[in-house]
Amino acid sequence: MAIYHLSVSVVSRSTGRSAVAAAAYRAGACLRDERTGVVHDYTRRGGVLSAEVVAPPGCAALDRERLWQAAEAAERRKDARTAREVRIALPAELDVEACRDLARRFGQWLAERYRTAVDVAVHAPDPAGDERNVHAHILMPTREMGADGTFGAKLRVLDDRAAGPAEIEAMRVAWEEMANRALAAAGVDARIDRRSLVEQGITDRPASWHRGPGATALERRGVRTEIEERWQDLVAFYEVRTLLEQRRVAEAELARLRAEAAAVEAAIIEEQRAEAARRAELLRRSHEIRAAAQRAEAALIEAERAEREACTWRMRVNEVRAEAQREVKRLRAQGWFARLLLRGEIRRAEEALREARAEARTAQERWEERARWRKRAAEDAERARRDLRALEAAEKAAEALRQRPPPGPEPGPEPSPDPPGWKI
Repeated sequence: MAIYHLSVSVVSRSTGRSAVAAAAYRAGACLRDERTGVVHDYTRRGGVLSAEVVAPPGCAALDRERLWQAAEAAERRKDARTAREVRIALPAELDVEACRDLARRFGQWLAERYRTAVDVAVHAPDPAGDERNVHAHILMPTREMGADGTFGAKLRVLDDRAAGPAEIEAMRVAWEEMANRALAAAGVDARIDRRSLVEQGITDRPASWHRGPGATALERRGVRTEIEERWQDLVAFYEVRTLLEQRRVAEAELARLRAEAAAVEAAIIEEQRAEAARRAELLRRSHEIRAAAQRAEAALIEAERAEREACTWRMRVNEVRAEAQREVKRLRAQGWFARLLLRGEIRRAEEALREARAEARTAQERWEERARWRKRAAEDAERARRDLRALEAAEKAAEALRQRPPPGPEPGPEPSPDPPGWKI
């Protein structure tokens, strides 16, 4: 994971430091400080991957020793600040050449922004330290540099209480953008972020501490420092807090699962109750449909019997009508005298004929009434057969519901208890 680090410090005579010595150590070079006469030889120092001086725009190439001799000579005060150092952590995901190029481009950005020379030195990780700690030391004089290579006015912007923090923030933003562009160009998904962990919303781990060269040297010799103890205590605190948070999340998840299980169990019980109610309703409707089917069959039998009786009555009416017609013909065949003698007989025969016709009409009405009754009985029988088929389908569906697995937490809508087309 790429780590963001950028810090700015000063090289001041008040602390006994020299810009020439700082440049010699960071570049792994041998430089003589003309102000003090001390020769600083770090040529046998290992771990320096590259060291180069970047001149500001419009200025010729500079020699490292001449640059820092001039920077020391330009300051007169015994407590003067002779140089400013910018330390950056290079992304471990990049190879050495990409790290050198990235550090050089950031040094050019500093030289252009502050119009001064910068000395960029890229260091490899210490063999006894973290192998990912590829970093760069960038030294800048505290004065602007002209086109002829001489120093001019003092750079006060980084020392100003009002403008200094804004300049440092601009420097941090520029480094973040440059490093992320280099990571993207290399096809690396990791990115650096200048914001603190709190600003990023990360609370499960502490921010790393910069131990400094003194504490780091003691730890490499096996000496446990107070900084390391405080760091271990902080790491343990965050680990305990993370475990407590994980426990809280696990307990909440367990409570949620228990609630879901209770809801599913209640839904299953409710579904079983609904299933029992549906079965009882289907059984009741089955009994009703069977009874209606039996009534329809009885009505059909009664209609057939009525039809047979109507046929018998029609035959009797026809016989009576034929007998009356024969009797009238016989009487008409006799003479006038016979008709006078038989007038009474004729009246009786006509009365009998009227009675027969009345009986025929009555029989006809009964036959028509029984035909209508038979038609209704046939319709009721057909409706009963359809209801019986619907009942059998409902019983099969109920059997399928009993055999299927338990339902989910949300039961579906109950089917209508009435079969299709049922109407009383």
